[in-house]
Amino acid sequence: MNGLYKIVAVVLLSFGLIGGCGGGGGGDGDVCDFSINEITNGPDSFNAFSLWACINELDEEFIFQVFDDGKGFSDGIGIFTWVRTGCRSASVDGELASGDI
Repeated sequence: MNGLYKIVAVVLLSFGLIGGCGGGGGGDGDVCDFSINEITNGPDSFNAFSLWACINELDEEFIFQVFDDGKGFSDGIGIFTWVRTGCRSASVDGELASGDI
């Protein structure tokens, strides 16, 4: 596998694991040290400048994109919307699956 894909998969996995381990922060005076806008794949799907090629626990590759407009795409869950719910967490509502990361 290309080294760039490995790095991107690690970044996405880290975002998901950190978000799933308490998330929160960024409210009630807490300082959030994470800006999700720095890792999105563009302002919207029409102006995407990147995508993440990720690996799941079954060693299968899938594509994942999140955009500044609160929408995203994954070939695993289809088109989805997302809302930031904490410093390192988001709620995802997709065609085929929903949940928190």
